[in-house]
Amino acid sequence: MGMIPEPGKSATPEPPLLQPVHVPSAHQVVVNHLRRIIHLGKLQPGTKLPPERQLSAQLGVSRTTLREAMHILQVEGYVDISIGQQGGVFVRTTTFPTGQQADHWAKESADFKGVYDLRAVVEGYAARTAAPVIGAEALATLEETVVSMESTDSIGIFRQEDLRYHLTIAEASELELLPEIVGQLRAALFMPFQIFELADMQASSVREHRQILDALSVHDAQSAGAFMTAHVSHSATAMMAAMESFRAT
Repeated sequence: MGMIPEPGKSATPEPPLLQPVHVPSAHQVVVNHLRRIIHLGKLQPGTKLPPERQLSAQLGVSRTTLREAMHILQVEGYVDISIGQQGGVFVRTTTFPTGQQADHWAKESADFKGVYDLRAVVEGYAARTAAPVIGAEALATLEETVVSMESTDSIGIFRQEDLRYHLTIAEASELELLPEIVGQLRAALFMPFQIFELADMQASSVREHRQILDALSVHDAQSAGAFMTAHVSHSATAMMAAMESFRAT
């Protein structure tokens, strides 16, 4: 039999209210900051970052810290580092992943499916909430993004416009927290390489974006939410299948 606690005493001690705070290292803060900028398309593939001395001053960190951060970003596939007169640190141009990269990201991203499931719920809600109140300016922006995604031959521009489309809907919902949440969820799913041919993405994404836009244009909340949820779910299925195929090669 287990011991009976004395009257007035708990069987198991309560954990202390104040726990140690985890403070990330300086180089990890830099990694997270630069990843976020790349995720949001503010640094496009091929962009050359400022020289080490200048960039470390801009970020307010030591050059040693910056070098550690750049090494991590290079291993993860975000940047390329070259030496020489024309060298420097460049945001990696989107390419198909090597077997090693695909395996690394598949292992690191075991929770991708869960994040996609959460995205489907959050963005479906955003579309339903935006539909009754969305204005002409937001609808015009969505139309611009769909046209741009359909006509571009640049994977970088396609990704930028896709992000702009989804954030515009979140902002149109008039719920202050939604754009930040949508941005964070999309950032969690970012991969620094291409796993689909642009033409394959264009066909399905443009069609589904157009469906959502049509529903928003007539303020049909139920259809807008359903189309958005289906769109994110289709993206999840395609992404997971593509990652598995790359791991198998």
